[in-house]
Amino acid sequence: MEKIEGMQSSLPRIKELISWEFFRFLLVQGYAQDWKSNASRKAIDPVMMFRMLAL
Repeated sequence: MEKIEGMQSSLPRIKELISWEFFRFLLVQGYAQDWKSNASRKAIDPVMMFRMLAL
């Protein structure tokens, strides 16, 4: 539990240090969003997906 509490305090600092929008151009190029139907759910933002994977 202490490990999780320590991570919560470091996440805002990471957000300040890393400019995530810098990666958008590269991520959009490699992120396929070709949908054949409008009935499917919307794609996750590529920058948000990258942040989830990196953290």
